Amino acid sequence: MCTVIVLFKVINYTGKLHISDNESKQLKFFALNNLPTMGSRAKAIIDKINNGSISINS
Repeated sequence: MCTVIVLFKVINYTGKLHISDNESKQLKFFALNNLPTMGSRAKAIIDKINNGSISINS
């Protein structure tokens, strides 16, 4: 099994999120400081963004 983690930095999004596949159940935006519970690998990446180890500047 292979897991792919994709993060997008979104600024000023307009429009409506739309599911266009048979895998997704829900699409939703979250503020970086108000994320839902996630797996340990994704959490480790977010922690590195929060502490400055990974930059998400545009």
